[in-house]
Amino acid sequence: MARHKKNRKKDSDGFIFPAPFAAILGAVAVISLGYLWLCGRCDSLGKQIKGLEEKKVEIHKRVINEEYKWSNMKSPGNILAMLHHNNLPMDYPEESRVVRLRYRYSESASMRASAERREYVQRAGTVVND
Repeated sequence: MARHKKNRKKDSDGFIFPAPFAAILGAVAVISLGYLWLCGRCDSLGKQIKGLEEKKVEIHKRVINEEYKWSNMKSPGNILAMLHHNNLPMDYPEESRVVRLRYRYSESASMRASAERREYVQRAGTVVND
């Protein structure tokens, strides 16, 4: 009788881990790490946004403060004080020297003004082409 030798490569007495289960575990691990990375990124962006919003509020307060200072600087009393401080003898004109112009927004007034301009140009001796 011939004895057949057994192929020992096909016999495994060790622990067998199924490949589909390993693939599923790998996918879960990758998804978990991606989720943790995304949460960390969102938290850092949230902190950055909060810091920028606080900075915006501070800058807005500074803008309002500077606008207040500018409006005080350009007040008539302050302008006169600065002119006198810098030895510039300037003052507002007298009421008799002020010429007040009245401007109307009607169409007839604008047509009349354009006609007056044409008359002025024609009196100057230039050619007007309409």
